[in-house]
Amino acid sequence: MMIRPALASDVENISLLLCSLTNQFIAKDLEKAGLEIMLNSMQPDAIRNNLNSGFSYSVALIDNEIVGVIGVKGHDHLYHLFVAELFQGQGIAKQLWLSVLNDLEPLYTSEYFVNASLNAVHFYKHLGFIASSDVEIKNGIKFVPMKFTATSNAD
Repeated sequence: MMIRPALASDVENISLLLCSLTNQFIAKDLEKAGLEIMLNSMQPDAIRNNLNSGFSYSVALIDNEIVGVIGVKGHDHLYHLFVAELFQGQGIAKQLWLSVLNDLEPLYTSEYFVNASLNAVHFYKHLGFIASSDVEIKNGIKFVPMKFTATSNAD
């Protein structure tokens, strides 16, 4: 497996991965309007706009196929972290997260935030994130706000 910064040519494949996994694992916890908003934010044009407006994306590749993606908004908001179902449970998401910590932490902050989908809360706890409140709903999207600090311990 190789992790590298996302390229403009990766946008279509990033979008396909994000939308597919959202429909498979997250949609059931969203209101119809929330799902539409979320999927719209994952379309190629939206990802392209993110890349052009300060988001940092990296991809995990196996045999030149994108199997994972991580996106950070600004310098402290984990915006996307997805791994193809076939490759889940193999440490790819954790490696993507550690790559962000290695790249960004010395430059910016030791605190990171994520609005975790309900099915991902346990995983983010495993990375060392701590829930900062109960389930919230915004624009039909249910999530748990979580925070990671440099003193958090990942399992």
